[in-house]
Amino acid sequence: MELVSDYKDLGVSGFKGNNQKHELGKFLADVEVGRISTPSALIVESLDRISRLPVDDAMPLFMMLRSAGVEIHTLSDRQVYKKGDDWTKLIVAMAVMARAHEESAIKGERIKKASLKRQKDKAAHKTPHVPFWFEKGEDDLIILEDRVAELRKIFDLYLSGIGSRRIAQQMNKEGCKGPTGKGWSQSYVNILASQKTPIGTHITEDGREIEGYYPQVIDTDTWLKVQAAKKRNRVNRGTHKNGRLGLVPNLFTGIAFCGECGSPMRFDHVYNKKRVMYRYLGCADAVTGLEKEKRCKNKAHKYDFLEPFILKGLRH
Repeated sequence: MELVSDYKDLGVSGFKGNNQKHELGKFLADVEVGRISTPSALIVESLDRISRLPVDDAMPLFMMLRSAGVEIHTLSDRQVYKKGDDWTKLIVAMAVMARAHEESAIKGERIKKASLKRQKDKAAHKTPHVPFWFEKGEDDLIILEDRVAELRKIFDLYLSGIGSRRIAQQMNKEGCKGPTGKGWSQSYVNILASQKTPIGTHITEDGREIEGYYPQVIDTDTWLKVQAAKKRNRVNRGTHKNGRLGLVPNLFTGIAFCGECGSPMRFDHVYNKKRVMYRYLGCADAVTGLEKEKRCKNKAHKYDFLEPFILKGLRH
């Protein structure tokens, strides 16, 4: 037997068919164009070196090689597969391919789980700031049940049809301490209900999502329902009587804070009897503070006066 060519796919996995893009792919192309005359022999360590794809995808490749006049010799079990074999050989080949794919799938799943476990085990040490309903332990994160109870209450209130402002007011009225012990603000309620952290997902600095990074404290179905409810609220809030959509913009979202207590400034608008709209920017603590008698006394300011005044100051 004359060695025509040596094709090496060292370290290239056949599980997703990547080897067909390398040396195996070159061999197939050489067979197709007649660069390798047939009959000829392809010697491989085992059938899984040709493919670890599911049988439905691997078998056509196997059959194509046989039909082209290529004998497939496997060194591990000393089998020879060639055109004209009886059906028993095909069953043996299918069994080998099925086992190879299953072993690769199980191995891949084990590696994935092991990697995820390492990430979770290191979460308490890798992440400088953990969600407020966790506490860093020596080897893992400790769940603070009283804080988880507040978190779940927020999601339940969203599902009952209440908006973030009323949720913050109700939570504070019931004495819920919030992340810092100073109660809940509308903005933090809104942010928290939008994050994927409660369902265990961590977002890296480059935007990658790592599922299962944290212990899950809100079930996925509840989280998805809350996202849908929030979306409906946004649309309804911006729909006028004539059906036109148009949310009122606030240029100072996330950058304006109360000069008295340091709380975020909250945007709001009201209509008079003639349906004339008045826009305001006021301290969030003055509206949703934990204890009414201790709320900030800073008054709300007319937004339509503040915006041009601040922008004019910035120009100068």
